[in-house]
Amino acid sequence: MRTAVVANGPRVDRDANRIDTLFTVVTPEGVPLELRLAGPAARTVAYFVDAMIRLVIGVILAIPLGLSNGVGPGLFLVGLFVLEYFYFVLFEIVLDGQSPGKRVCSLRVVSRNGTPLSWQQSLLRNLLRPADQLPFAYGVGGVLMLVGRHFQRLGDFAAHTIVIREDSTPPPPPLPYPAEKLTPLLKWIPNDVKALREVQTAVDLYARRRDRLSPALRRTLAMPLVELVAQRTDLPPDTDPDLLLAALHHSIWGAAPRDEKPARRQARS
Repeated sequence: MRTAVVANGPRVDRDANRIDTLFTVVTPEGVPLELRLAGPAARTVAYFVDAMIRLVIGVILAIPLGLSNGVGPGLFLVGLFVLEYFYFVLFEIVLDGQSPGKRVCSLRVVSRNGTPLSWQQSLLRNLLRPADQLPFAYGVGGVLMLVGRHFQRLGDFAAHTIVIREDSTPPPPPLPYPAEKLTPLLKWIPNDVKALREVQTAVDLYARRRDRLSPALRRTLAMPLVELVAQRTDLPPDTDPDLLLAALHHSIWGAAPRDEKPARRQARS
């Protein structure tokens, strides 16, 4: 059974063959995103990996600083403080919402509206980590994740963040257009647009479901992306939305048109 969180409440898909919780949001650009939330079990495994890494770093710091005289023990305590409060902040900023443990478990912290995590959000959610750990073993945070619909701990509530799963999957099937039709549109697609994770996700979902959609529904679903590109460039007003989505797909994944051999590349996770 698969549960999806949508605007009108939860729905149940009894044809799914595994349990996962989906959360649908609409980005500021008007692009619908379907995110798979990470539950307490996956987040615990990721935290355990990060805890082992921090333990190793602590031991490495203790050898020279703990045995030295003078300011050595004080510097060691400062190092432990930095590890406790800024380890996650540093990696979540550098690795775009991932700590080493989250990367191993294919998890990522994002804003609740699906946009990338900001450094202010990372700082806030991690400064509240000690409160989540009360009274011991993440008692407060664990209870909040279990009873909340979106598996958010106290820090996530305050920073308006969620933790999602990112599965590495093959790129979506290319849309059925020859290369000569796509090439003229590539110049209208800004690099900052195709680099947006929400745009990549929207194009992925569109390409995988396109064959099951009517032409009218294809146009409706593609229009938010067309309008996004049009806001950034002088895109011709008569541009076919479906054709632009095919060009976006080609630009993001570098896949060949369907009448050629598809490129064997992995989508960005």
